[in-house]
Amino acid sequence: MTNKIFRNIVVCVLLSSVVILGLFFNVLYDEFLNNTEANLKEEVTLLEKGVELEGIAYFDDANINQRVTIIAADGTVLYDNHTNASALEDHSDREEVIEALNTGWGEARRYSESIGEQSIYVAKLLGNGDILRISTNTSSTTTLLLRMSTHILWIVIIVLLMTFFIADCLAKKIVKPINDIDLEAIDAIAPYKELTPLYTKLLKQEYTIKEQIDELNKRQDEFKLVIQNMSEAIILINKDATILMYNDATLTLFDLNDLDVGDSVYEVYRSQDFMKAIDDVLSGHKQDLKIDHKDRVYNVIMGPVKNDDQSIAGATVIAFDITQKEMQEVMRQEFSANVSHELKTPLTTISGFAEIMKNGLVEDSDVKDVASNIYDEAQRLIKLIEDIIHLSSLDTDKKLEEDEDVDLNELVRDIFEHFKSAAIKRDITLTLSGEEIVYHGNYSILEEMISNLVDNAIKYGNEHGHVEVVLSKTSAEVLIKVIDDGIGIPAGSKERIFERFYRVDKSRSKELGGTGLGLSIVKHAARYHGGHVRVESSTKGSTFIVDLPLV
Repeated sequence: MTNKIFRNIVVCVLLSSVVILGLFFNVLYDEFLNNTEANLKEEVTLLEKGVELEGIAYFDDANINQRVTIIAADGTVLYDNHTNASALEDHSDREEVIEALNTGWGEARRYSESIGEQSIYVAKLLGNGDILRISTNTSSTTTLLLRMSTHILWIVIIVLLMTFFIADCLAKKIVKPINDIDLEAIDAIAPYKELTPLYTKLLKQEYTIKEQIDELNKRQDEFKLVIQNMSEAIILINKDATILMYNDATLTLFDLNDLDVGDSVYEVYRSQDFMKAIDDVLSGHKQDLKIDHKDRVYNVIMGPVKNDDQSIAGATVIAFDITQKEMQEVMRQEFSANVSHELKTPLTTISGFAEIMKNGLVEDSDVKDVASNIYDEAQRLIKLIEDIIHLSSLDTDKKLEEDEDVDLNELVRDIFEHFKSAAIKRDITLTLSGEEIVYHGNYSILEEMISNLVDNAIKYGNEHGHVEVVLSKTSAEVLIKVIDDGIGIPAGSKERIFERFYRVDKSRSKELGGTGLGLSIVKHAARYHGGHVRVESSTKGSTFIVDLPLV
């Protein structure tokens, strides 16, 4: 912009200088001619006095530089101090002669192309009827300019230098306020009024841009907040596989200590399958792969991001931790297999005894025992099916019935009464201690949960021992402890005893009529109420602790 202003100022000044110089020289030249004519008139007046006194002889001794001519009224040249008069043509057609004969004075200017000069003629009518004419030659405007070319050149050079200097200063002065505009804090008042429209537009634009930036920052903060709080790992990469953005879950899922924007996405997980999937997605193909990393299983979904012209701009990488899902799938498969096995065993026994009876191979005295075995296996089968149905209902995480205030102390005493005969049979003492607690929950589920724990404690506790239920409460939860003095649980089985159909001692469990689902029901019953169950066990005795939140 500075250069443009500079050039425009220089051009304007030069054009103005040329016009001014031309006008000046024209005015000066006209003034010069007018002065010359005035001088010639004075000389004509002086020469007229001499001619009247002495006639043409006056010119013999007069020292006159200009050309003097005496012309008769008919145009005949009577005298010329520069040329033989007889050799000159008739001058009756000369305008200055005609004008002098008519008005007494005559003037004329004629340009001679041959000599490149202009002649000025002044004529006066004498008293005897003759005409006295005096003339002089002057240079033309072009000739005068050529003669003054050196001076004109110096004038032009000086004007140019001054123009360059002034134009440079003016251009910088004009542009400086514009260059000094702080776009982040535009003043409401422009440095000069010509910039007021620009400042007004800039102020409006600044306000609009600020609103847009605030909106973009707000959306970006919201986006970052959402991304950072997602449990899934999210990575955005460009077409060169460089990381543009990632969330904290990326570090957690892939067990990374540090990761920076600008790093290669190949640094996230170094495996051939992952790297190949990155290359494929950057070629425009969606990818879905499963990777195992440090006892965890991740499902990684990759999608290409395309420009308007369908060229690849980058890709999104999303990783889900599906370890729990995979474990649940394994557990489902194991559960199906275990259910089939557990159902097959009593059905096989029932079928075998029935076949023996059908074939008449049972003595009359043994019919009662065989029928008793069939009944026991059928009851075991019914108990197994009931536990499976109940466990399935707990798995739905839906309220089975309305909750109510349950007196846990009364509930435990009723459960003790139910298992009284089993406890007496093994000479086990049942004890309730702790606080008086009323808990708002599902009565039947709480009853089954505590019943399963008490039943297991009686079955696997030592004969002549004791089983104690301790109830306590904090500001946040209710604790139900079921303590026995049995053989305890091996350390390797503590995490698995709550799995479906898992048994520490399979032979003893079946001997005691266990289905392998009791502790799993306890776990789901606690979870139904928002709590959880854990076990503390050593080589002697076990303590099962159920934590139930008050809210």
